[in-house]
Amino acid sequence: MHGDHIFGLPGLLSSRSFQGGETALTVYGPVGLANYIRTSLAVSGTHLKYSLEIVEIEDELVFEDATFKVTCKELEHGILSYGYRIEEADKTGALDAAGLAALGVKPGPIFKELKEGKTVTLEDGTVVSGSAFIGPSKKGRVIAIFGDTKVTPNELAVAHHADVVVHEATFAANMGDMAGEYMHSTTLEAATLAKDAGAKQLIITHISSRYSRDDNQSLVEECRPIFPNTAIATDFAIFEL
Repeated sequence: MHGDHIFGLPGLLSSRSFQGGETALTVYGPVGLANYIRTSLAVSGTHLKYSLEIVEIEDELVFEDATFKVTCKELEHGILSYGYRIEEADKTGALDAAGLAALGVKPGPIFKELKEGKTVTLEDGTVVSGSAFIGPSKKGRVIAIFGDTKVTPNELAVAHHADVVVHEATFAANMGDMAGEYMHSTTLEAATLAKDAGAKQLIITHISSRYSRDDNQSLVEECRPIFPNTAIATDFAIFEL
């Protein structure tokens, strides 16, 4: 709930309304978020054209549907702060179209049934089990996102075998004492977490304003001896999974 993380949120919500957004929106966050958003909108005379639901986190399961599961664990920052783990559901393996064609099965609605793992009886009486023609499932991707925090054991569970870890690195490696005092992390600590968690990629962010953009590469280079696949978040940067 620190200002550098929430002050832009009311403006984002109001701009969405001004620019034609009408579908319902749900915002998740720490206790106090609902009061902050509603007060900001009320005192500024902002009226949204869409339904807004604000969910204040009460347990580790934040959200789940057929596509994604979002869980969280509390971090250490002196004010309530969470690390979020976003898990994509596993995807069904590819259908063996060539194998089905060899049996005389033609593409069409029957492919959909077989893709769903159903058993289908062909016109000639042949019984085809969809599960026999579906390849291995594709493991869903995992992203771990950390807000403000000092090193804490909860981080390992959030980042475990993540495809991407997005982690604050407010301070350079030689400023560990200051990072501890302000309950933030260093480049060294972020890289160590990614390594210990068995992650595939680290993106450092939340860099202190004491560092200019010219310092970005040196901050990344501090991470790479520990965790080689490290990048730094900059405005408008795009990272592909």
